[in-house]
Amino acid sequence: MHLWSAKKPLAFSRHAARLAQGMTIIEVLVASFLLILGISVVMELSNLVQKTRRLSHLSGMADRLAQDLLGSVSGESCEWNPTLGVCHNLTSRDMTSFSVWVKPSGAVEYAKPEKDDGSIEFEARFDIQTTSGCVSGVSHAHCLFNTDDTASWALDRHLFEDHVGNLHNVRVTVSYLDPFHRRVRFVSYQTRTVP
Repeated sequence: MHLWSAKKPLAFSRHAARLAQGMTIIEVLVASFLLILGISVVMELSNLVQKTRRLSHLSGMADRLAQDLLGSVSGESCEWNPTLGVCHNLTSRDMTSFSVWVKPSGAVEYAKPEKDDGSIEFEARFDIQTTSGCVSGVSHAHCLFNTDDTASWALDRHLFEDHVGNLHNVRVTVSYLDPFHRRVRFVSYQTRTVP
């Protein structure tokens, strides 16, 4: 009887050890799964943050480029064409598109770099429209004279009454390729200038 009672606890302890080993393997598997899941979530969030930063950087560069191009064009002196009644240097740019490269340093180049230096390509486009001296606020080349106070813009009316000349609507659009979604995004600015 003494031997039997000694073997029973020994058998019980072996069974308990086997059971404990099985639980340890299950726990290790569950812990490994949770660790892999956590790492994948952190990597996905890191990837999303990098994409957002990249798009924000591209958008900021396009925004600054559009502002600079609009400022340089609207600051030009008018080369008046008396036959057409427009600023020839502005209207000659209407519907013209061209590529612009911005270097990592921020320098703008109008010719494609010969070597890959990390420059980012943007496409810029000018749209120039004239109001032909109209006071209607309708900004296209064939608008009608309209002195109705409810339909006129104050600036148009002032320029028309002072016989200053045509208004030129200058819009620049800078577009770039979204590298993550493979679609074109753009930034556009517009101003009005008078000869």
